[in-house]
Formats: sequence, structure tokens, C-alpha cells
Amino acid sequence: MQKRTNTAKWNGTRWRIDVQKDGIRKSFYSSKKGRNGQREANKKADEWLDDNLINQNIKVSKLYIEYIKEKELNVGTSRYKNIQSIFNKWIITNIGNINVSNLTEQNLQDILNKQYKKGLSYKRIQETKIVLCDFMKFARKNNITKLIPENLEVNKRAYKGERTALQPTDIQKLFTSNKTTKFGVEVEDKFINIYRFITLTGLRRGEMLGLKWSDIQNNKIYIKRSVNEYREITEGKTANAKRVIPLTPIVKKLLSQIPKKSKYIFNDNDLSLRPNYITESFKKYAKYNHLSATKLHELRHTFISLTDSELPLNTLKDIVGHSKSMNTVNTYGHTIDGEMEKANQIINNKFNEILNGKYN
Repeated sequence: MQKRTNTAKWNGTRWRIDVQKDGIRKSFYSSKKGRNGQREANKKADEWLDDNLINQNIKVSKLYIEYIKEKELNVGTSRYKNIQSIFNKWIITNIGNINVSNLTEQNLQDILNKQYKKGLSYKRIQETKIVLCDFMKFARKNNITKLIPENLEVNKRAYKGERTALQPTDIQKLFTSNKTTKFGVEVEDKFINIYRFITLTGLRRGEMLGLKWSDIQNNKIYIKRSVNEYREITEGKTANAKRVIPLTPIVKKLLSQIPKKSKYIFNDNDLSLRPNYITESFKKYAKYNHLSATKLHELRHTFISLTDSELPLNTLKDIVGHSKSMNTVNTYGHTIDGEMEKANQIINNKFNEILNGKYN
């Protein structure tokens, strides 16, 4: 703390004290009469001297340049591009010319409120909130602000979207038809086993594309990596993306029908398949086969909706990678063997019922 050597003086109407720090001179006042006013003015000066913030005149747009450089080094390309897009569309345009040290929580909340008024989804607004909080954390680490925006809120009325899942007749169709259309001609869908695998396991598309044959061990599937749109290997979408899921007999049978052309089950060694390519292919397949769900991610929803009433919540969360936290030591052992065996049987029975026409 920088110490002041003077004290506030009464000038006939108020107390005043002049102090200097880093070449900047400031005056602090109190209109209270008596020693309480003097102490108040001195306290204001002490708080300013004690504030070790630097670069208090740096604007959001300028600090963003340093922030995004750090992100480019530490996150995957998909995440980096998403952050960049949020800043360019919403943050720079709204608060880019404000000094970071002058930002208030309301400045940040206003951005989220504008997104809500524009009709953005809850998920998109939540992503912006996460980026804003991360940017402010970066600013605090660099001693540019002390603001912790802990009360930012996403309007609960923001559109959350409907989670559609395949119906039993859709699933039966998925496992009996491998036909799709290409340039108006009926052809075999070369990604049919991918659609079926996601439905049977609940994996995310990137996790499925990053799956290797060596990840199949002891009737378990070890999820260790994910592939993003830039063909980069990442650790997955969440902190709990690394996990273990049961290798059910029906999945084992599906895998036995796939030729081993690469160390990756559904990709080649160059990772030429990208998540969006599979997504677009499924749209064509779903439309051609008249499925009630047309988005690839809805296959994951199908798995969850079919098993959520049968599996314990924590077990289901572990299988689909939704848990909030997981001890590093137990990354591949959080769900104990007994629970895994039970989950294996439940999942397998559920899909067998559907595919054998016994599901109502």
C-alpha cells in the first residue's frame, strides 16, 4: 500500500485532500463537518492509494486483443472462433469503448438483456454470460479491475428449444433401413452405423468420431477424446467428457459388422470426417425415411429419454457425460462395476424390446 504523508484540510465548505500515485494526482472530499468528515476524505484517498489496479484507461476493445491471443493458445479452434464471434457481435459493439476499470455489472447485464430481446436462445445467452465472466477474470488477473460479475442472469423466459427424440417406430426404421438419397437417387447411407451407434450409446458426435478400436476393453467403452470441426483432437465438451460407458451386446454386435480400416472406428487416420458433415447427412437420411426427429443430436436425446426412467440419475449422467464434477483419479471409474453391469442390461433390454416390436 502506498502511504500518504498529508491529511485532509477544511477549506471553509468541505474537507479536501490531494494525493498522487503513478504520476496521477487526485483530490478527495467530504462535506461532513468535524473530524468525521476529515476521516471520510482521508479514507477515500487511502482506498485509492491502496488500489493497485494498473492500466485503468485501457478499453475493452484493446484488452480483448490480449484476451483472444491467450484463448487462441489455450482452447480449441471451435471454442476460439465462438468466443471471437460473441465479442465481435455483442461485446465490442456494446462496451468496446468503455474503460475496463469503469465497467459495472449492469454494463454486462445489458448485453444479456439485449440478446434476450433479440430472441436469442437461452443456450446462446448463457454462452455469452460465460464469455463475459471469463473476460472479467482475465482483467482481474491483470490487475485492471476488481469487478466480479457474480449476479449476471439469463432471463428464464428465453427460448430453450424442444428436445425431440425418435419414437419407437422411428428407431425400428433406423435399424432396418440403410437407404438415403443423393442427387435425387436412392443410395445406401454410408454413415448408417454412425447414426445407430449414437442412438445406442448417447455419445456426442465428436466423441463418436474420436473413438478408437483400442478404446473398447473389457465390455466397456472408454471415451477419451473428441474431434471438432477443424479436425482437432480435444478433451471433449465438458469436464466430465472423459468417462466409461457400458458395451452392451447390441452395440457389440453393431461393432462386429464394421470393418477395421483405421485405428478409429468411424473415422480415418487423417480425421477427414467432421461433425457437421455427419449432421447434414443425417438430415437427408431422416427426411428420406420420414423420421420424426431430423437432427443428429436428437439421437443422443433418444438414448437419454429411453433410459432416464430406468437408470439412476447419477449413473445416466456419468454415461452421457453430464455430471458437473469428477475426481481425476476416478475419471474412468466413477460408475462402479455393479452399476455398470446393471446399466448394461437395462440399456440392452430397452433397445431389444423396441427392435423386437415389444415396446408400447
